[in-house]
Amino acid sequence: MEMPTKKQNSGDDFGFSDLSDEVFHRILNFIEMRDVARLSVVSKRCRELCISNPRLYLSNISSKSGGPRFNSYVDRFMALRCVHGVKTERFVLRWSFEGSVDQDEEYRVETWLQNAVNLGGVTEVRLKFFLPGPQHFALPLCVLRCNSLTFLNIDGGNTLLKLPSAPPYFATKLQRLHLHHVGIKNDFNLGELLSCFMSLKVLKLDNICGMKGMTITNSSIEILSITSVDRQLCDVEIQQLHKLYDLKLVWIPKSSSRTSLKISAPNLQRFQWAGITVDDYSMRDSADLLHAIIQLPAHSRGNHNLVKILQSVQKARHLELYDCFVEM
Repeated sequence: MEMPTKKQNSGDDFGFSDLSDEVFHRILNFIEMRDVARLSVVSKRCRELCISNPRLYLSNISSKSGGPRFNSYVDRFMALRCVHGVKTERFVLRWSFEGSVDQDEEYRVETWLQNAVNLGGVTEVRLKFFLPGPQHFALPLCVLRCNSLTFLNIDGGNTLLKLPSAPPYFATKLQRLHLHHVGIKNDFNLGELLSCFMSLKVLKLDNICGMKGMTITNSSIEILSITSVDRQLCDVEIQQLHKLYDLKLVWIPKSSSRTSLKISAPNLQRFQWAGITVDDYSMRDSADLLHAIIQLPAHSRGNHNLVKILQSVQKARHLELYDCFVEM
């Protein structure tokens, strides 16, 4: 979008014409969308700068945001960005569908997301959404196909996240993936999807539910965090992660289920595990292990494996044990 080469104060924009584009856009990052709408009608230059902001923040999580008029404004706003070919570098969407009377609101939100991504250039996408009842949110395929995307953060508000199957042409530049408070169908192969991201370095899974087994084999991962997962999860396999150097696991599965943990990360340097011991445990010798933090109660089921667990980290230069004891 072309910007005016000569900045003239029209006398009714409160001095915004005297600001550089970068400073103006930075100010926009700290105000809500409803205030952006008000600012865009102050002057022609303000309107152009509001539309051309490369960092886009959309939210209806406010007592003064949302509703048909607000949604219609966002429709027009996004359409203008598409007409002028404005590329979005950073896209943040925080949206609640609870109490909505608009039957097409989910479709509209998906359209905004597609418009932001399809023009290219987006490197960071953060999504947080709330849906009523048992509904699910389908992540548009264009997000995972976006080859410029390097960081994807999704907070589902304990909603079922419907992920597409894993074709071989998914984003190859994605480096960081964070999933929070989402449900995933047990028959969905999360490991297969992750294996498509050949540049993935950081994977964080927090409060993930619905899965009984999880297998991660992406050899590019360097930092892996699996925390507060559903107690339904019984089996975790972390296999052939040769670049993994930092692993954090917080896991308390159901006591009535048989559980297993298999780790193959020969270059692991930091290992933190909190929860309870498992029935089947194996960990490949990590000669480079520097720091291990183990917090497993000795009285929990499967404590016959506690000695095996401690032996697997005995070469760590710094070892911290909590709630553990072993009778020698």
